[in-house]
Order: sequence, then structure tokens, then C-alpha cells
Amino acid sequence: MITPTTLPGMTKDQVQLLPLGTKIRLTEVTSGESADGVERSYPVGTEGTIERHHNFGGDQGFAVTVVIGPTEGDEAIVNLFDEMDPIYPFELVSG
Repeated sequence: MITPTTLPGMTKDQVQLLPLGTKIRLTEVTSGESADGVERSYPVGTEGTIERHHNFGGDQGFAVTVVIGPTEGDEAIVNLFDEMDPIYPFELVSG
């Protein structure tokens, strides 16, 4: 079972337990470039999907690739969150 954190996001130990395909919701504004080369910014509450786990070692350590969006009228972005981030900035989508 995953225990919620007091920070607006998840810890490494929590994220490592999430299977690929898990639906998440952003807990902070997140930006990135979409496939069409346009920089996009998604607000808190935007949903995404965990697509891949990585173990890079060193400072970067454990990482997760998340597809964020798309939202109506906008393209999805792909973002990588790792141990250099202060927290993994998302939570589980319930239901």
C-alpha cells in the first residue's frame, strides 16, 4: 500500500512501486516540449501516465518517464522526473 506524503508529490519509494500505465495527477506546474516542438506548460491537476522506470545511478538515480496530457486543444509532453527533483511532483489518480 502507498502512504501519502505531507509534501505535494510522491517519494522515490512510493514511485518505485507504481506499475507502468499508472495514472497520475500533477501537483505542480510542469513544462516541456511536445512532439511538434512547441514548449507547453500544464497546470496542477493535469493527468498523465507512467510510461517507463529508469535507474541511471549517480545523482540522477531512479527516474520515471511520464506522458502528461494531452488536454483539449493541446498536445502531450513527455517529462522525466528523477532523484535530483526535490519530490516526484504527482499523485495517484483515484478511482
